[in-house]
Amino acid sequence: MLQTSCHPLVGLVLLIAGGVMPALPAPTANLVIETQNSTHAQLVATFSSQITGFTPPSDLALVGWTYVGPELDISSAGIQFLLLMQFTSSSYSSAQVVAAGVFDGNGDANTESEVLMLERGFLTAGGGITLAGNFVPFGRTACLTPSDLVSFQADCPIPECAEGQCDFQPCPYQRFPIEFVVSNNGTVTLQDRLPPFAFATQLLYDGASMSEGRWQTELGPGESVHLEAHARVRGEYVKDGVDLWGQIDEQTHELTLVLDSSDSGTKAAA
Repeated sequence: MLQTSCHPLVGLVLLIAGGVMPALPAPTANLVIETQNSTHAQLVATFSSQITGFTPPSDLALVGWTYVGPELDISSAGIQFLLLMQFTSSSYSSAQVVAAGVFDGNGDANTESEVLMLERGFLTAGGGITLAGNFVPFGRTACLTPSDLVSFQADCPIPECAEGQCDFQPCPYQRFPIEFVVSNNGTVTLQDRLPPFAFATQLLYDGASMSEGRWQTELGPGESVHLEAHARVRGEYVKDGVDLWGQIDEQTHELTLVLDSSDSGTKAAA
């Protein structure tokens, strides 16, 4: 009786031990951006399990950037990989790990990853600048008069020299004040674009550099910063009857704001 009653239990144990194990899911990858500047980005590809055979760029579908390293051969194995990319588009980039390019320990091929998309708008300037207190949209024309000038003092263009020592003395000038708002409409924080600066702006007057500012403020996605500059158009320092800074004229001039002027940033003219 005792032996007979044990047989079903043994049979049950054997049935469980010999049962079919559920299949493990095929490996897949997740792509994220770790760091980014105006020319390059570093991606991290993390697979769901240990894989072999990852060989970028052939295992990647890329739009708007190219793979520049590191070089990985067919024996490359692991779970996480760092990928250095170089942008080829100023507006949009995407990346995806394609299917059937790598294999896990069971020989199962990977499925395609989700697409990593990056809108690379970066810096914008709010559609225009405020010139002498008046908002001027980019591409439009503003008429300035002497009443718009603001007086200030700065170093004279020529130093005063005496007893073997030359010093710059303060001189009166006039300027048109310029204000603009720089916003980050990208997806990552702008930083280390020109170390130790987060970004740089430059004003061009008829194509020539007039003013440049380098800002240490980091800008997160959606954040903005209010910046000020000036167009120094006239000085009262006269030498030999000539105004060394130049006179205001009635001609048309072009003022260009270059965003992130240390790199290939957005340009817009007012």
